[in-house]
Amino acid sequence: MKKTFILTAIFFISYFTQSQNINYKVGDTIHYKKSIITKNKKTSDYYTIIKNRQKNNDILFYNLDGYKFLKDSSKFILHSNYSTRYLEVLNSSDGKYIGYHKNGKKMCEGYKENGRYIDLWKFWYENGQIREERIYPKNTPLKKNFKQYTIKNFWNLNNQQTIVNGDGSYEYEIDSIINKGFYKKGVRHGKFSGYKKGIKHFEEHYLRGKLKAGKSWNSQGQEFKYKQVFEQPRYKKGQESIKKHLVKNFKIPSFALENKIGGKMLVTFRINKNEGIDQIKISKSLCKPCDEEAIRCVKLMKKWKPAKHRGQLVNVKYTLPITYRVQ
Repeated sequence: MKKTFILTAIFFISYFTQSQNINYKVGDTIHYKKSIITKNKKTSDYYTIIKNRQKNNDILFYNLDGYKFLKDSSKFILHSNYSTRYLEVLNSSDGKYIGYHKNGKKMCEGYKENGRYIDLWKFWYENGQIREERIYPKNTPLKKNFKQYTIKNFWNLNNQQTIVNGDGSYEYEIDSIINKGFYKKGVRHGKFSGYKKGIKHFEEHYLRGKLKAGKSWNSQGQEFKYKQVFEQPRYKKGQESIKKHLVKNFKIPSFALENKIGGKMLVTFRINKNEGIDQIKISKSLCKPCDEEAIRCVKLMKKWKPAKHRGQLVNVKYTLPITYRVQ
């Protein structure tokens, strides 16, 4: 099964503008669709239940249990327990965070600050056995925060500790690929290889945590060289070009102006390997004329530079927010 990467544009968004004006109380259930709060319970893919709320230095914090929808079982399961100041969107937690595997066992535990992982985090295998301990530095960019860490200790599936105080060997399956290599002072150092069903999928060389060179092979054995694991798709000169395109081409429909319909809509589409886009749909709607205008505007965005994963072209699902106000 081919993997499709999912990205979300982060400009044009004002996340935390409304949540503090709504008086949520203990026991309330809040539904979300693609991390954005929604009133439509039937289409939601996540919901939270407020367990308690408390003030700290005059700032109101909510403690929540989060439940995620699983398509394979068509039901919601316990996903996390966390605290936040903002309820308008997910992934904005502050304080202690606990994540859970599908079987209900603890998956991870640590602290977040403004949505960022900080300090010591612990991770467990699905059988409940300890897997690793990571250290996350403070004040890293939110977009890169989850990947910027050092490994302090690591245990394999046989419960053998193979990394001690940042040094040692590592073997762990990620997305059906077994990753093998070495860590020194908490970061990758030397050769790192990935195997899929016993066949080498990639080989990378690191120097003190920095990727120096890598090569991967597709199912036909063709080799691809690269110097970064994932290359983002790019439209013309980058995200600023997307913003300029929207400002120039998006026309607020007269229906929206007459009925004072404004706010934020989300358009989801796929950036394919052939420099084009397809599978365009509205994931958060304002009104039908607005949706049609957003789709028309997105269709005008031609010739994307496709994304690459380990040197190979990949399809990417992209979520684009379009926000406007009507006075």
